[in-house]
Amino acid sequence: MQQLILQPTQQKKVQSSIWNQFQQFATLIHYPCQVYPRVSTPGQRNNVSAEMQLDRRFALFCGWSDDDKMIIVEKDDLGVSGQLRMDERLAFVKMLRNIASGRIKAVIVANISRFFRRKWNDEAEKFMQICDTYGVKVIIPNAQRTAIKSVYDFSKSSDIQQFRRECEEAWKYLENHVYGTMLAAQDVLGQIGRWGGWNLPPGYIVDRREKIDGELNPNYRLYIPYQPHAEILDRLHDRYWELNFNTMALLREIARREYLFPAFEPWVDKEFHTKLCLTRVLDDRGNIKGYTITSDHGLRSVLSNVMSIGYCMWKGELVSTENHEAIIDYNKFAMSYNHISATRLDGTPNEWVLGRRSSYAKKHNPAYAAILDGKLQASDPGYRINQCPKLMKQKERPTKIERYYGFFKRRRSEGFASKYMILSNDVDRIFLDHFIMRLQQADEFENFLDAEKAELQTQAQMLLDLDVQIDAARKALALKKAYLKSGKIKNLDLLEELDADYTIQQEDLARMERQRERISSSKTPAQQRRSYKQMMREAGTCWNEVVTPDELPLMIEAFVDTIVIEPLSPHFYAMRIQWSDPEWGIDELTCYRDGSPSIRWTTEELDILRDRYEKSPMEELFQLLPRRNYVSQQRQAEVLGLRRQYQFCPRHLPKAFCLQDWEIMQQCGVTEEELLISKGGRLVTLALPMDASFSNSNWSQVRSGRRAAN
Repeated sequence: MQQLILQPTQQKKVQSSIWNQFQQFATLIHYPCQVYPRVSTPGQRNNVSAEMQLDRRFALFCGWSDDDKMIIVEKDDLGVSGQLRMDERLAFVKMLRNIASGRIKAVIVANISRFFRRKWNDEAEKFMQICDTYGVKVIIPNAQRTAIKSVYDFSKSSDIQQFRRECEEAWKYLENHVYGTMLAAQDVLGQIGRWGGWNLPPGYIVDRREKIDGELNPNYRLYIPYQPHAEILDRLHDRYWELNFNTMALLREIARREYLFPAFEPWVDKEFHTKLCLTRVLDDRGNIKGYTITSDHGLRSVLSNVMSIGYCMWKGELVSTENHEAIIDYNKFAMSYNHISATRLDGTPNEWVLGRRSSYAKKHNPAYAAILDGKLQASDPGYRINQCPKLMKQKERPTKIERYYGFFKRRRSEGFASKYMILSNDVDRIFLDHFIMRLQQADEFENFLDAEKAELQTQAQMLLDLDVQIDAARKALALKKAYLKSGKIKNLDLLEELDADYTIQQEDLARMERQRERISSSKTPAQQRRSYKQMMREAGTCWNEVVTPDELPLMIEAFVDTIVIEPLSPHFYAMRIQWSDPEWGIDELTCYRDGSPSIRWTTEELDILRDRYEKSPMEELFQLLPRRNYVSQQRQAEVLGLRRQYQFCPRHLPKAFCLQDWEIMQQCGVTEEELLISKGGRLVTLALPMDASFSNSNWSQVRSGRRAAN
């Protein structure tokens, strides 16, 4: 942040004038102060930057030195609602810690509404008690940051009453202006089918002309067709029908286009350019050149939006069936709608869609729950790993459901959704075998004291934060209780309001006391890990009789931060385990993936196969198609009608593995026969951190076979 440099004489003049009416508080500048900025939405962050500089400049004018240690600014609450409790706001928690430690004696805030916008003053009462206990003053500058508007000293009843009123005004503004006026006006517009500033449906803009030839425009704020987009939307419904209502096939076609809808023409109101609820496609200069759809959910929403046939929905209810001009034929739209929506246009249940969803749920939600579900991450940030089912047909046996960990694109805008699939049982078993071995061979006291010390400090800080707030809540309740018992309150309405306020603060105190009890009685993560290590060493090979299925996820949660899966080749992948235990560090496992990889052929691979399969030697084909083994090349050639003179695989090349697989097999020292001797995925090699407790040669490499499979 840019520093403001003032000459000593200039600074003295500013300082003396700014504290003119508050000379008794001028000594506050000898202690650090904290500036508390907060805005309600992430979109307001850019606007608050200049205001924060003004707040800092105001602190300099007051006499605080231009030093980050003397003027503390925490930005964690930018974009956080003022309706949250103090302990739910990170910057507020840090400020309370600075208050309780005696580090600061003044808080600068542009407006009381930055602190609280709550219906009840429960949090404000606690905050005032905390400031009073530790002698902290709240300073409010004027709008121009050229003078002090007020200083709140919570040892004075007048300041307490004024602060309460300011907090109440902050809530009333939210209640009356935002909830009561702005949202109420939007609600009226929505109920009569007019646009109120929200996102626009594709194919429409809004008539913004209040008057036409001096007369009131009856269509003011009404949706009107925008033909360049309406024509494309009409074609989209036609293509959906031509593809037999296959959403993903239509989405892939959209992904092959640079954009689906062109940018608005120059005459269209610029506000509408950002109101179209589609993904924007930008040119090199950042200007919008078009809009597209990037997800199946978005495509379904566009195809089933009843605004396209002139209907108007508001808050889930149909308010009009003839609100504006339709841009899609009713029958055409109904065909698309009935393949997507669980209800028909007449409001009756769509049994066909409901039956299809029910059938899908029954097939794809078996009882098995993968133990690593939610812990796995893809090495490529463009993908996520989700658990997914797959129906496996078996000869003369019932259809079997297998669960896989699938790699899915975060934005399914092009290509196929699933890139790589690994059997969940294999991944879970490989991890669990390694995890149990780690636990049983670990020293439960390795650097335990260092880890426990750090975690105990964190736990102690959490308890201290709670103690500060609990003490403030008890004092606030005691004052309120004494006031209620004084008999000074004669107005029954006020008595009822104070009773409700007291009850809310009492419940909040009970919540904090329960939270404190839970934290103080619970073990630290280091203590939990130590207990598990000791238990596993004592249980030995009978660990599965000691650890219940319900406790296994808790053990994994205590020891594992993340598990990253990186596909290395069609049959091999790396599993990198980031342990929570600092002594364990990161383990990297190379694992074998059994079965058929089923990686789809690319256009480039098919072109190479057509050009080279009939003439090139197999060694050359292995080099040209590094992801394809001999068997897959032969089968794909048959599909394409290709034949070669010699149909055999050279002895020095693996038949069931491709070049990428073979290179990893050579690095790990495993043969084709060793991998094919038994079914199922397994651990091939294991690389551990350089640690004395794991320097044994038996950890450096674990071959496939009986030991690896177990």
